[in-house]
Amino acid sequence: MNRHRTMTAFYLETVLMVIIFVLVIAILSQVFGLARSESRQAQQLTNAVCLAQNAAQAAAGADSEEGMLRLLDENGNARIEDRDGSSVVTAWYDGDMHPVSAEAAAADESALRLEATWAPKQSQTGSFVNSDIAVYAGASKDPVYTLNTGVYLREEGAR
Repeated sequence: MNRHRTMTAFYLETVLMVIIFVLVIAILSQVFGLARSESRQAQQLTNAVCLAQNAAQAAAGADSEEGMLRLLDENGNARIEDRDGSSVVTAWYDGDMHPVSAEAAAADESALRLEATWAPKQSQTGSFVNSDIAVYAGASKDPVYTLNTGVYLREEGAR
């Protein structure tokens, strides 16, 4: 009878240990899944910041919206639209930041869309161009990252 109690206690301990291990594995798998999701979001934000900085440099180096389009366009991934009196340059990139067409970006959930406005304000000696840059993930309406920049364009012959 003593042996029967020892065996029952052993089996009970074994079942309890298996339940504990299963719970630990379930918790750890959720933690690793959440970490993977956070890592993807962090990579997307890093890519969005890089694209916005590149667009800000393009705005600083351009003399017009067509100039900014030429600097951002790679293999036809960018275009210009007129919205509310400002020109908007839109460019599409895949999840690895390679330029892609709008159609290819629409099919890719990890694609990024960059929108940069070109809004000049004239003065007597030149113009100040304000550029609002936003990077969107996929078809999202909320930007992943935004950046506001401006550049002063001096007119020829102005002092």
